[in-house]
Amino acid sequence: MMPAPPQPIDRDVPLDEESTAKIGFLYSVFLLAGLVAFVMGFVRWQTSVAMGFVDFGFAGFNFGLLLYLRRNPQKVEIVSTLSLSLSFVLFLAIYLLATNNTMRLSLFFLLAASGFFLKGRKIGRLWLSGIILAIVAVHASGLFATGYSTLDIATTCVYLIALFFIFENYESFKEKERERKQSEEEALRAKEIAEAENQAKSRFLTTMSHEIRTPMNGILGMAQLMLVSRLTEQEQHDHARTILNSGQSLLALLNDILDFSKIEAGKLELTPAVFSPRQIVDEAATLFAESAKAKGLVIEAVWHGPIDQRYLADPMRLRQMLANLINNSIKFTGSGFVRIEGREIEPMADASLLEFSVTDSGIGIPPEKLTLLFRPFSQADSSTTREYGGSGLGLSIVHNLAKLMGGDAGVESEPGKGSRFWFRVQAIQQTANVDSRKTARTTSIEVPAEAPTLAGLVLIVEDNPVNRKVAQAMLGKMGIQSKSVDNGQEAVDAIAQGMRPNLILMDCQMPVMDGFEATTQIRRWEMANGQPRLPIVALTAGAFEEDRQNCLAAGMDDFLTKPVNMADLSASINRLLGKPTS
Repeated sequence: MMPAPPQPIDRDVPLDEESTAKIGFLYSVFLLAGLVAFVMGFVRWQTSVAMGFVDFGFAGFNFGLLLYLRRNPQKVEIVSTLSLSLSFVLFLAIYLLATNNTMRLSLFFLLAASGFFLKGRKIGRLWLSGIILAIVAVHASGLFATGYSTLDIATTCVYLIALFFIFENYESFKEKERERKQSEEEALRAKEIAEAENQAKSRFLTTMSHEIRTPMNGILGMAQLMLVSRLTEQEQHDHARTILNSGQSLLALLNDILDFSKIEAGKLELTPAVFSPRQIVDEAATLFAESAKAKGLVIEAVWHGPIDQRYLADPMRLRQMLANLINNSIKFTGSGFVRIEGREIEPMADASLLEFSVTDSGIGIPPEKLTLLFRPFSQADSSTTREYGGSGLGLSIVHNLAKLMGGDAGVESEPGKGSRFWFRVQAIQQTANVDSRKTARTTSIEVPAEAPTLAGLVLIVEDNPVNRKVAQAMLGKMGIQSKSVDNGQEAVDAIAQGMRPNLILMDCQMPVMDGFEATTQIRRWEMANGQPRLPIVALTAGAFEEDRQNCLAAGMDDFLTKPVNMADLSASINRLLGKPTS
């Protein structure tokens, strides 16, 4: 086998401050020592050829290291070690042989100082100890006539030890200086981070203020017109539709903020269920058909796979992610099309990788802006926010949800030609014979649920008068009679005194007694008195999975969040009253 060729040294890599200082020091030492040794070689050549050769050799050694370090600055540690080691050998030889030179012990001071500077405190201590040990050992052995007395050696050792303390204090000072600079840099970084966070918060508050006030203006403005104006039936319908659309926009914004907060806190939980990807793609197209039609866009939906294929994942989050992408495409597409596609791209041993994509013929995105799209509160251009609106959370939520579901999200785009947004998730493929009870339930806002046929009574347990009025009006439109009480205690008392409604709509957070305790007491009363189980539906502002689980654990039969959709309320009543309740 041929040996691998040596890797070239990258001389363009920047050196740190300490290495740069060492190189400067070594340049000075090599140049000065080389010149002095070269001159001394000529001088000593007259009296001792051997010492002349030593001086010339030392000069060549220093000039050679200087040139090598010049070409290979990254080798500064190797060069410094080699220089110190060979200098020690040379100075020791001078100490032993040049007995006519009374200043030769001073060379060891230079050597000790160089060791501290080049190798630091820890190795410098060992280096100094070795120098002292060598000087003392040579003198104590008596093998060499150095010409120095015991007092000379002792004095030299004391000076070397004093040098040790000087460098110890110097290193302590340097360490404190480094710590001070590090603290200043950390404080500066913390300040920059805090300023960036404050700017992000400021942008967020500005954006949220705009995004909240826009639908609120539609709601309050149209409500005022309906109060002070004599309107035709068509005008009333148009104003009410504007109020409804504005309210839905506001709710979508709040849901995005809640989801983003849960994702950031790591508290968002997935709810797996069996689903049909073709159904999800088709429903998404149906859901946005009116929005696309209003802008003159053609909306298409394609599932590239078996029609009856089923998978296990979180279908609610898939719909949410797809809705964010479609809404984004419709918003930024003035003419042309929006195409929704789904496919299985990578079957794996324990799961499959599904890809959903939305392609449009919109304005497109410059390449340098693509990396910003999936960051929270970001859009490709600030002018985009002014022209098209948006909180900048939708794509960030898609990206984070895709990661949470074992996949990823991305975009390909060309300015002026359009964009293709996609996300991938892991899902477990199901066999054809799927238990229908485990299949994800789907609802369409375009097709209202069949109105319940109920000749009985619904008890509304709600402390807020506006919410009571909304529930009563919705039930009235369905042809259902209702009564209301203000808190859970009144509901428990009414049941105990003989009221038997067909169904209870139960708020959760109320004064006197909340909905959880009221439901628990009603269930106890039913068991103690042998009464059939009343269907109880939670109608609450709690929108988290934890809220749903708490309601079901307390004994409630279904869970609806405020603001309630009339179709969802109708579907819940149909579902509960269409099955045995005992």
